[in-house]
Parts: sequence; structure tokens; C-alpha cells
Amino acid sequence: GDAAARAAAREAALAVLDELRRAPRRFAELAARHSACSSRQNGGLLGQLSSGDTVPEFEAALAGMEEGAISAAPVETRYGFHLIRLDARARGAVLPFEAVLPHLREAREKAAWVAASRAFTAELVARAEVGGVSLASGS
Repeated sequence: GDAAARAAAREAALAVLDELRRAPRRFAELAARHSACSSRQNGGLLGQLSSGDTVPEFEAALAGMEEGAISAAPVETRYGFHLIRLDARARGAVLPFEAVLPHLREAREKAAWVAASRAFTAELVARAEVGGVSLASGS
């Protein structure tokens, strides 16, 4: 919400982007020096990302980039301004049903356990008799 701080952050990101354009191999060094993200300790490396791992604005910027490219402009998200380098894309493939069946069974088992534990807890709460305190709101 601070327009002055936002403008200053954008200017700082543009200055770093200018440095990157002159020396793209310095990405890790510049990320370690300028980034406010915890990835700075890894030279800005975020690892392999999947859909939903980052905010939509970041993912949209990644989707429009070529492998090996650095974002043409700072990418603004609710967390600030980002300079992105896309090292590689891992293309997904449709797996055969037999390969995912054990994972589907495991997920179903976990979901059933969660549902049963919630039902059990709700039943215990419904049968509980609490004395000596008032649980009514506003009291």
C-alpha cells in the first residue's frame, strides 16, 4: 500500500535488471545480494516449480518465457518485484493408469481416514458435557 516504497522497489529491480542484461551469468550473485526472498541463500534458485507453487502473476510470467531467458521486465506480485530466470522446463507426460493406481488408492485411504477422524471428533464434541465455563460468545 506504500506507493513510494513500491516505486523505489521497482527502480531497484530495474537497476538490477540492467546489471543482468550486461552480465547474465551474475544472476546468482545479484540474487544473493539484492533479493528479499529466502531463495537468496541459493542464488535465487527456486527449484522445480509446479502449477500452484507460486502466485498467478509469477506463473503467468514463467509461462511466457523461453528456456534460458531472464524476464524482460520486473514481474510484480503481491510480494514485490521479481527478476526471473527460467533455466529449464520439465515437460509432463500422461502416465498409464496402472502407474498411478497405487497413488490413487493411497490418496483415497488418507481421505477416508481424515473424514473418519473428523466425524469421530465431531461426535465426541457433540456428546461432551462441559461444566464450570461458559462457551457462549460475547460473555
